[in-house]
Amino acid sequence: MGKELLERLQDRHCDWSRGTKKGFRVLRNVGDAARHFPLSEPLMCFGCGDGLEVEAFKLLGFDVIGCDISRKKRLVAEQHNTLVYAPDDPLLEQIERNIYCAHTIEHVEDLVQTLEYFEEVAISTICIICPIEPRGSRNPSHLSPIRSIRDLELSDWTYWKPIRIEERFNDEPEAVLVWKYK
Repeated sequence: MGKELLERLQDRHCDWSRGTKKGFRVLRNVGDAARHFPLSEPLMCFGCGDGLEVEAFKLLGFDVIGCDISRKKRLVAEQHNTLVYAPDDPLLEQIERNIYCAHTIEHVEDLVQTLEYFEEVAISTICIICPIEPRGSRNPSHLSPIRSIRDLELSDWTYWKPIRIEERFNDEPEAVLVWKYK
């Protein structure tokens, strides 16, 4: 799938955060996940959309940057004085940061490649929150649907230890996973 098509798919089928019900979920997830990240280490919100996640982490005292594929959402973030990088920005390859990824991993084309990228750049903590989709459901923007929490179990991550793996049921079933570097 081409980059332009993927970006159009995300713009058409993905929610916006600001001023929406999803915005409250974004803030709740940030508040819940923040306790797992050391304030002394930089953080990247992978798939941060219109930048609301980045702003929330900044308010909590984190040195944080955002990354999102949608040009429209990056522009909205910029209008709120929040810089959000494109995933292919060369700067992101030079920066080691902890990873926060909420309701994004299911949108990536290559789940394994994305998880390997997280393992490579994370300093000490990776947190992924994603919907658990029942078999037979179909969201056109979910290129890597997560059917079970087991889809994200990373047995081959030798140096990473899971510290939180749970399923929770709020508006929709979600998986919450946090790994720490051993």
